[in-house]
Amino acid sequence: MKVLGVEFAPLNIPLKRRMQTLAVVIGAGLFFFGVFWGTGLFVYLLFFTPFYYLPLLYVVWMVYDSKTPKRGGRPIGWVRRWPIWCYARDYYPVSLVKTGELDPSRNYIFGYHPHGIVCAGAFINFATDSTGFNKLYPGIKTLLLTLNMNFYIPFSRELAMFYGLISADRDSLRWMLTKQGGGNAAIIAVGGAQEALDAHKGMYVLTLR
Repeated sequence: MKVLGVEFAPLNIPLKRRMQTLAVVIGAGLFFFGVFWGTGLFVYLLFFTPFYYLPLLYVVWMVYDSKTPKRGGRPIGWVRRWPIWCYARDYYPVSLVKTGELDPSRNYIFGYHPHGIVCAGAFINFATDSTGFNKLYPGIKTLLLTLNMNFYIPFSRELAMFYGLISADRDSLRWMLTKQGGGNAAIIAVGGAQEALDAHKGMYVLTLR
């Protein structure tokens, strides 16, 4: 059905499919629009409520906690197991295929491609437990690298670290590979933000330097 040139989904779409779509929309809102809701909540509390002291205290916390994104983050298992990500997984769908064994006493660097616009596949596979990486490779913790600027966004930064996102810089990667012992896997979306600009249907452009 089209209204003013906009095509809407038919009314007879199964409830399960609608739940999958809703999960993707919520996921996009939580992370990909975190700069808007995180900053908006910060400004609202600071200027429009009697709780102005909360964002001020939060700034102190962010300064105190500034090294955590470069020190392995703060992944929380039960957050990574939220049922919403199983619906998001089935929307695309996303699956993880095991083709070999990994020694949990060692550390690893995984290259993920294609980067795409939002790295949805990388997030669902390696920042959540919805595709079962933790069962396929027990003893290995996945940490997804993202731009350091994402950890300057109020409130959103905490959620990102709950899912095991860490800063994508040299010091962060070196610390993870050398200071945490074994059983760590750093996930790098090859091509980075630049490759996201080359994401077009039917094309796979790899950006390396």
